[in-house]
Amino acid sequence: MTGMDGMFSMTVIKALVVFFVLAAGIITVLWIAVPLAIFGIKGRIRELTEEVRRTNALLEGMERKSSRPVEKAEDPRDEGRFGDEPPQ
Repeated sequence: MTGMDGMFSMTVIKALVVFFVLAAGIITVLWIAVPLAIFGIKGRIRELTEEVRRTNALLEGMERKSSRPVEKAEDPRDEGRFGDEPPQ
């Protein structure tokens, strides 16, 4: 390897080294940041879960006080699943 061929291969090697160092740096930052972000939202998820439980309890209380029975609504996302024929 002499002349231009040697310079080209050294340039490629240098570019690859720079690329891998930058990629390793980005991965390291993400490796540290992602768990911190997950632990940061953990409390908010708990709060939302508790709020949903309170809402469900209020809705159940309203259902019990209602003079007429409440019909359970079907989930529209379930239509056409599990071999059901689509409407023609």
